[in-house]
Amino acid sequence: MENRHRIAVKAWVAAREAGVRIIVVKDSLELEAPRKPPDEVLHALTAAREELVILLRQQPGKLCGLDYVDLFEERAAFGEYDAGMTRHAAELNAFECCVSLWMSQNNPVIPDLHRCIHCGEQTGDEGLALALQSNGRNAWIHTSCHRSFLAARRVKAIEALSGFGIYPPSNSAGHFGKKAG
Repeated sequence: MENRHRIAVKAWVAAREAGVRIIVVKDSLELEAPRKPPDEVLHALTAAREELVILLRQQPGKLCGLDYVDLFEERAAFGEYDAGMTRHAAELNAFECCVSLWMSQNNPVIPDLHRCIHCGEQTGDEGLALALQSNGRNAWIHTSCHRSFLAARRVKAIEALSGFGIYPPSNSAGHFGKKAG
């Protein structure tokens, strides 16, 4: 059974293919189109209205969910048609671009400056690395926590992207540069 996000993404793609531009105004959708869209597109948009409002709502300085769908499609098409990659390699590259962008736009909350951003334990003077900077604050991490921290952030990114209908290509390890096993 399809989840509500995937149904909304399909409705949005159908609307885009029909030349419809969707704008969120408060909690409503406004449609702009050069001509009346097909009834099936209008029905799909009506059925997915609530979810589309969520997916199209943007936080300042961040992409909305459907922007990630566009990015994935554009990167995959570029990889396949312009860079000469196989479709699988192009989709894997596009997926990794989306993961990287999501991670850069969704920094975790930085804890107390003297605690590791991953495990929360006190940081000392040795075995530390700068994990990230956000809003002028540094987040420190134990070097022993770094790999786990990145893996946990990657899982969150993949979960968020899957909510937009973006998944790692099949037969991949879900990580660019690693062979599927």
